[in-house]
Amino acid sequence: MPDEASAFAGAKQLAAEALATIGDTGHIQGLGTTETATLTKPEGPPPSAAHPGGLDKLREGLAAKANAGDARAQYTLGLFYQYLTIGSDGHLSPDYAGAAYWYREAANRGDPDAMYALAQLYKSGKGVAKDEAITLSLLEKAANLNHLPSMAMLGETY
Repeated sequence: MPDEASAFAGAKQLAAEALATIGDTGHIQGLGTTETATLTKPEGPPPSAAHPGGLDKLREGLAAKANAGDARAQYTLGLFYQYLTIGSDGHLSPDYAGAAYWYREAANRGDPDAMYALAQLYKSGKGVAKDEAITLSLLEKAANLNHLPSMAMLGETY
């Protein structure tokens, strides 16, 4: 099992790669209002007091793009909340509700990766209420955009 430092380094690399590919994906209304009622925008970027520096600059850049409506930045910021949030004890501490908010924002703009990530949260009940109907809806939308992991999870969910 990898230690926290290597997990952190891997997640940091993933975020850096995602930031390099940020682009305009267009706006597609993907979700209704039912599943948005419980999600509130987190205040500020995910905390990282234990790891200041370049990662903070990356977060700030992502937050600016995400707040401007960039779907890839929103999805990547969701990844930060889910995998790179540092707790007050200095250890990784996922903020699933924050991740769900940003995944939903990106999903509303047609990002199938975000739809898939949000479906996983709804399926497991992490950060949002467990909801099979929303899970299926998100997976169907992502599968219709040819997102292979969503197709596999959709089949598994059925």
